[in-house]
Amino acid sequence: MVKRSVPGYEAMIQMVGLVARTYGKDHTNYYDLGSSTGAITLALALNNKHNNNKFIAVDNSPQMVKKCQRNLSGKVDNFEIVCADINDISIENASIVVLNLTLQFVDVEKRSKLIKKIYDGLVPDGVLIISEKIHFDDKENQKQLARLHLDFKRA
Repeated sequence: MVKRSVPGYEAMIQMVGLVARTYGKDHTNYYDLGSSTGAITLALALNNKHNNNKFIAVDNSPQMVKKCQRNLSGKVDNFEIVCADINDISIENASIVVLNLTLQFVDVEKRSKLIKKIYDGLVPDGVLIISEKIHFDDKENQKQLARLHLDFKRA
């Protein structure tokens, strides 16, 4: 479970919701790319202070799409769940796009094209929120980060 393997995961979800309050806009789409079980989509919807928004969750795993459907049903009014590769969908009229621990799974050579597609689909003053695992080139820094991560998982 991601909560046990990613330090601060719940805080990331809460922060995405808070950012959405500020940058979301009426009559726009909110995208959760790599939605998994829909935790980010749910946070976007529950923190939404805007009107006539659509929440679009995208994941390429049929199992995750089913879990997302169960988690959002009855809690989010206007949502769509898409089972697809995030590289293959269009981004339109978006005030919020979230890549939460997702970009690492996109081939390096496809990342720029994906980011450009997202940028082109944002409304003026729309935002892309990226949270991602990191890797240090410096071996000592990376070793320390790995130790801290292991300590977190053991706690």
